[in-house]
Amino acid sequence: MNTMICWRRLIVEKLKILIISGEYYSKEGGGIGKLVLDLRDGLIEKGHSTDVIHYCNIKKYENMNKFYKIQKNNFPIISSFLWSYRVKNHLRKILNKRRYDVVHCHMPTAMIYPLIHDKKIPLVITFHTTGTDFTNFIKISLENKKDLLCARRAHELITVSQKVRKELIHLGVEKEKVNYIPNGINLHQKKSFAKDRKILKRYNVEKNDIVFLYVGRINERKGLFYLIQALNRFSEKTKINFKAFIIGDGRYRKEMMRINNHPEKVFFPGFIDKDELTKYYSISDILVFPSLSESLPIVLLESMKHGLGIIASDIDGINDICNPSFSKLIPPKDIMSIYNALIELSENKDLLEKMKNNSRSEVKKFSMDKMIAKTEKVYKRAIGK
Repeated sequence: MNTMICWRRLIVEKLKILIISGEYYSKEGGGIGKLVLDLRDGLIEKGHSTDVIHYCNIKKYENMNKFYKIQKNNFPIISSFLWSYRVKNHLRKILNKRRYDVVHCHMPTAMIYPLIHDKKIPLVITFHTTGTDFTNFIKISLENKKDLLCARRAHELITVSQKVRKELIHLGVEKEKVNYIPNGINLHQKKSFAKDRKILKRYNVEKNDIVFLYVGRINERKGLFYLIQALNRFSEKTKINFKAFIIGDGRYRKEMMRINNHPEKVFFPGFIDKDELTKYYSISDILVFPSLSESLPIVLLESMKHGLGIIASDIDGINDICNPSFSKLIPPKDIMSIYNALIELSENKDLLEKMKNNSRSEVKKFSMDKMIAKTEKVYKRAIGK
C-alpha cells in the first residue's frame, strides 16, 4: 500500500468502517449481537461512518447509517453455508459502490477474504471463540483450516478473552497482532435501581422474596439443566421465599420448562427487548449463570452495572471478569454447588449487599468508552500496515 495514502488515512480522524457480523441483537441473537450493536453505536457517536452487514432483521435500529440484512435459514448447517455465500455476494456489491477504510469481521470468514484483499482494504477480525470448543464436526473439519489462514493474513485480530488469545497464538498467529480487548458496556445509559412495580405485581413478587435471574440463550451449552434442578431442590429443601426468571429463547426452552417443578416460582418470560430487560434487572438480586463454555459474556457486565451479586461457572471467559468481591464461582455441571451458593447468598444478606456494591464499582473497568478507544487504535494500526 502506498505510504502516503496510509499516513493520510491515519491523519483523518473519522473513518469509514464496515462491520460484518453473523448475528445482531434480536430474538435469535446472543451476546455477540448486542456487542456489535453497542460497538456500532459507539463508533457513530465518535463520528465514524459505520455500516453493518448482519444476519437477521432488526428494523428498530435502521435509522442511522446503513444496514445490510442477510436472510437467515432455519437449518443450522445449511444456514452456515448459505451465510458465507450470501455475505460474499452482498459484500461484492457493496464494495463496488462504497469505499471503506477498514472492514471489521466478527467471525472468521475465509470466503470473503479475497474480496477485501482485492480492494486493498485493511481487515480486522474479532474472535469470540476459536472454534476448538465447538462440537459440530462438519464445521470443524470444513471451516477451521481456511479460517485460520484468514486469521493469519488479517491485518489485526481482536479477542474478547485471554483464553481465545492464547489459543490463536498457539495455532500460529503472530503474537504482536492479537489484541485482547474485553467486551465493554455503556455506563452512560440511564439506569434505575428502583424496582419496577408492574413486574413485581405481574409475578406476585413479595417484599421479602429474593430474586434470581438468568439471561441468555436457552441451549445445552448454557448449563440451564443444572440450574433448574438446583432451583427445584432449593424450593423443596428450604423455606426461603424466592422468585426466579429464566429470560431468553431457544430450542431447549420447552424442555427446561418441562423439568421445572415450581412454575409458580420459576418463570420463563421468553426473549425480552433490552429496554424491557432493564426492568427485570431492577427487581433482581442475583444473576445465576451456569454456562459450560463462554468467551466474555455481556450479561455479566449488564448484571454488574445494575448491582447484582453473581453466581457463575468457574470457566475461562467468565473468570476473566469475576472475582470474589462480587461473585461466587462454582464448578460447571454441579447442581449441589449451585444449590449451596443460592443458600449462602440468600441467607447472608450482609454479604450479598457487599457484593452488589462491589459489582457497581468493578464494572467501571469494562466501560464501552475504553473498548471503543482500544478498537480505534487497532483500526489505525491496521490502516498503517
